[in-house]
Amino acid sequence: METVSALLILAALGGTGYCIWRLVKRNRGGDPDGHPRLRVVGVATLAALGVGSALTPAEEPEAEPVAQERDERERQEDQPAREAAQEREREEAVRRTEQRRRERGETGRVTRVIDGDTVELEGVGRVRLIGVDTPERGEECFDEATDYLEGRIGGQMVRYRYQSEREDRYDRALLDLFVGGELINLDIAQAGWGEALTIQPNDRYADRIVEAEVEARAESRGRWAGCLEEPEPEPTPEPAPEDDDDSTGGNGGGGGGVPSGTCDEIGVTDFPVPPGDPRDRDGDGIACES
Repeated sequence: METVSALLILAALGGTGYCIWRLVKRNRGGDPDGHPRLRVVGVATLAALGVGSALTPAEEPEAEPVAQERDERERQEDQPAREAAQEREREEAVRRTEQRRRERGETGRVTRVIDGDTVELEGVGRVRLIGVDTPERGEECFDEATDYLEGRIGGQMVRYRYQSEREDRYDRALLDLFVGGELINLDIAQAGWGEALTIQPNDRYADRIVEAEVEARAESRGRWAGCLEEPEPEPTPEPAPEDDDDSTGGNGGGGGGVPSGTCDEIGVTDFPVPPGDPRDRDGDGIACES
């Protein structure tokens, strides 16, 4: 249909050109008989223009409500994709913030030292130091390892950092602790109070702690100085010999200890005494003579 309309319009344009040419020629007197033909061509031209215009489809303006409905439908179709993109951006922002916090670390005060590798940390709760293991309660060197950590960080502000796994099966926070830039986990192994204990995936300082333990063993530091050995039992003192009957009465002939008290009080006679004893009246070394 559009092709036919275009041909008719072209024909109309051609007829219009012909009419103009004939009019010009007629006015110059060169074609006195052209007037009737000119009318015919003009009518045909107008008819072609009319038919061509009728056959050309007119573009109707889109109704405003229809356009709004289309835009709303497109917006709703894009909504899930936009929400997913916004959620990804939020997750990425949280990840970056957490990464910066882990790299920088946070601070808290040690409120209690439980043993050589476990503390209570203000704002965190119970904390198990990563990568090192010290004697448990009832084991040799437990008190010494606990006292070492107490003297090192008890009551102090420390900087702490998490690694990949944040808690153990006992719900204790797994942390690296720092004081003045020194890693306390490593310091315990260097002092000889702890063994290296690597539990994946928390292995950031594992190699350094292993090396520190090897060095402490070689130099007999801390628990490697011998407190792992069972202490030798103290010798049991022999019981003192029992006194003879001199302490309870009768003649004192071969007594052990010297009875105390006056002769009338003790009821014992004829027992040896050291020189100067007032009960030896005649100075012969025998008291309370009968």
